[in-house]
Amino acid sequence: MYYLIGEKLKHSFSAVIHRKQGYDYDLKEIPQDGLAEFFGKREFDGLNVTIPYKTECMKYLDGISPLALSVGAVNTVVNRGGKLYGFNTDAIGFYLSLKRKNIELSGKVLILGSGGASKAVRAVCERCSAEYVVISRSGEDNYGNIDRHYDADIIVNTTPVGMYPDCEKLVLDIEPFKKLKAVCDLIYNPYKTPLLIEAEKRGIAWQNGTDMLTLQALASEKLFDGADSEDDVKIDSFESLRMQNISLIGMPFCGKSTVGISLAEKLGRKFVDIDAEIEKAGYSIKELIASGEDVFRKTESEFIKKYAFESNLVISTGGGVVERQINVDRLRQNSNVVYLKRSLLPETLENRPLAQNIEQYENLKKRRAPLYEAAADITIDNDSSVDDTVDKIIKWWSKL
Repeated sequence: MYYLIGEKLKHSFSAVIHRKQGYDYDLKEIPQDGLAEFFGKREFDGLNVTIPYKTECMKYLDGISPLALSVGAVNTVVNRGGKLYGFNTDAIGFYLSLKRKNIELSGKVLILGSGGASKAVRAVCERCSAEYVVISRSGEDNYGNIDRHYDADIIVNTTPVGMYPDCEKLVLDIEPFKKLKAVCDLIYNPYKTPLLIEAEKRGIAWQNGTDMLTLQALASEKLFDGADSEDDVKIDSFESLRMQNISLIGMPFCGKSTVGISLAEKLGRKFVDIDAEIEKAGYSIKELIASGEDVFRKTESEFIKKYAFESNLVISTGGGVVERQINVDRLRQNSNVVYLKRSLLPETLENRPLAQNIEQYENLKKRRAPLYEAAADITIDNDSSVDDTVDKIIKWWSKL
C-alpha cells in the first residue's frame, strides 16, 4: 500500500496520478502527534510526503539519499524489507517542469518561503548556478524589506498562500518587479493562483505546480519500483494532470448549455450550469434583475466563486458573467475558458430582461464581445452541429 501523508490533504491530486499508474494509493492525514506512531508501525510499501512533514519525517528513516540530505527534506519514502529510505524528487520535478516551459533559472531568483519545497528549489538553483534569495516571514530577507530585491528576474512561490480553498490570497504584489522574466508557483490547485494571474496579465512567462506534481510523482514511482537513487530516474514522456475546469462563456442562445452537457458527457465530467444552480438555490433570476442588475450580478458572483475553485467540471456561465472582472479572474484561475460565438440570432427573446428585442441583443453582443475575447483562452464558432463544436473544444484542450 502506498500513501501521501500530510496534515491537510483535501486539496491533493496525488492519488489520481498514482492510481492511474496502477498503484494501490491513498491519502492519509496525520496529526503532528501521530507521526512517530505511523512511522513506527511501518505498515506501507512507499510514501509521498507533503506539508508539514518533509523535514520532520527524516528522523524516522534508516537511510537518506545524498540529494535529500543536501536539500534537507524528504518527499519520498520507500520501505525495503522493513528499512525506510528517504529521497527527494521535488528537485527533479521542479527542474523538468521549468524545461517544459522553456524557463531558464538565471539571474536573480527570489524564492518565497523557507520550507521543504523551498529547499528543493534552492538545490536546483545551485545546480543551475543561479543566484537566489529566500524570503521568509521573519528571516533576514523578509516581506518587510523585500523592496531591496525588486531587481529579481524570477519569482518562485513555495508557500501555500493562494492554495485551495483560500484561492484568492495574493502572496506578493509583483507590480514593483520591473525586470521579471518568469513567475513560478508550486501550487497546483487552483491551476493559476492570483500570483500567476498577475504574471499572465503582464505577459510574463509563468509555470504552476501541475507539471512538477506529475513529474515528482512519476519519479517517486521509479524509486518505489527499485531505482537506487534520484540520479537513476529517467522520465522520457508524460501526460500532465488535467483537473482544471472547462468554462464556457458567450451570449445567451450561443449554445453554452447544450454544448456543455455534451462536452461533459464525452469527458466524463460533471456539468454545472451557473444560471440553473442559482434557480435551484431558490432564487428567481428574473426577480433578481428586476431588483437591479447589480443585485443579480452579486448573486451570480457568489455562485461563480462556489464552482470556479472546484475541479474537473464543465461550467456553463451566464451571458453577463464577464461584466465583473472578479468573475473572470475566478474562472481563469482554475479553468480553460472557451468563448462560444454564434452568428445566428435567437428566434425569441422572451423572458430576457436585459435584451427584450433584437436591437438590444445586438447592442449587448457588440458591447460584450471584447470582454469575452479578453477573458477567453480560445474562441470557437458554434454555427455547426453540437458534435462538431464539442470535437473542436476537445481537440484544442487535448493539446494544452
